[in-house]
Amino acid sequence: MVVVVGAVASASPLWVEPPPVPVLSASDPPAVEAESWLLFDDRNEVVLAEHNADVRHPMASTTKLMTALLAVEVGDLSSPVQVSRTAAEIGGAGVNLVEGEVFLLRTLVRALLIRSGNDAAMAVAEHVGGTVEEFVGLMNQRAGELGLDDTSYANPHGLDHPEQYSTAQDLLTLAREFLKHPELAEAVATKQIALRDAPTGDARVYQNTNSLLTDYEGVFGVKTGFTQDAGRVLVAGVERDDRTLISVVMRTADHFAATTALLDYGLHSVGSVPGLVATELRISREQVLVFRPSTTTTTTVAAAETEVVTEAETEGVETAGERAPEAVRVGKTPEGVLDLLGWMLRLFSSGAG
Repeated sequence: MVVVVGAVASASPLWVEPPPVPVLSASDPPAVEAESWLLFDDRNEVVLAEHNADVRHPMASTTKLMTALLAVEVGDLSSPVQVSRTAAEIGGAGVNLVEGEVFLLRTLVRALLIRSGNDAAMAVAEHVGGTVEEFVGLMNQRAGELGLDDTSYANPHGLDHPEQYSTAQDLLTLAREFLKHPELAEAVATKQIALRDAPTGDARVYQNTNSLLTDYEGVFGVKTGFTQDAGRVLVAGVERDDRTLISVVMRTADHFAATTALLDYGLHSVGSVPGLVATELRISREQVLVFRPSTTTTTTVAAAETEVVTEAETEGVETAGERAPEAVRVGKTPEGVLDLLGWMLRLFSSGAG
């Protein structure tokens, strides 16, 4: 055991690499019925298990994670958007948008995430990019910036296309970037959205396509997908028992069963020691120890019951009514130098590594 009793006199700081985060597995990963999958411990930033995580597959509506991300990063969520005929007639899953209707960009982003509306995704793309083609260019540019080397976009909604694909690893990277935005984290944790009635008088109330928000304790999102070529796809996140896990399953017949198996494994069969995650330890002449936590965080929220969108009194523009709780940051680190040193001493004395 080594005890630091004073400052180190040296011309330059002595940099000490933190020890690896211990990850203790009590059993082998479960048999997951999916062509590609992975399970990631977000707080400790480590992949707990994976299979074919770098193999390219169609990504279906998980495409909308990038569509929504760009809407937040590039667009003005408070701006009005008029629905075009192209958007209204795109087909597939939708929120029954009608040509000429006007919604706030924020409302359409929530509709494309909660209901997975293709019509909402098209309306967002046309508004933010000017044209769908320009928006797709922005999608691929942003993918390059995020290092998504095995991802390609051809449309903003995820319907099958030869140039539309991703990997489990890339979807994980995208999801972690996506969850940094409270507005987006709040949307994918919302169980239901209600738009104003359609011009035809039809009610527009939709459940979140991710049934795990109701069926699995602690799930806070993230996005489902399904097409004939992609099969079932799901990016999911859970926060429970001081753990935050993110899973991705691709090309499976039952994305909820596959995800449940992975999350059960991560929560009950794999243990980790929180603490020195993406941190630096520095011993110098000025200070015995300086603790600098990572600035990388993921925002998650508890699942909200309902997102209600009510009609504005002027210009037919929709505004958000009842909203989900404010997002909170997750990712605990030791609270002080003594806590950190105590953690290290316990770690070294136990022989874990």
